[in-house]
Amino acid sequence: MSKVVVLGLEGENGLWVADLKAGTVTAVAANVADDLRKAGEFAPRGVSFATVAQTADELSGGFYDK
Repeated sequence: MSKVVVLGLEGENGLWVADLKAGTVTAVAANVADDLRKAGEFAPRGVSFATVAQTADELSGGFYDK
């Protein structure tokens, strides 16, 4: 099973790679991010859950109740 996730947030140009095993998040090089976005491929294979929060506190503070 994959332990790496590529993330892109609405309103932001860059992409991020989250290595779950290493516990790191790093920016994708701008030219690579541009190429990935131009490809226009969104394939959420292997994703069992995804959501957006403004802060990490919202995740642990029950933001679903709001």
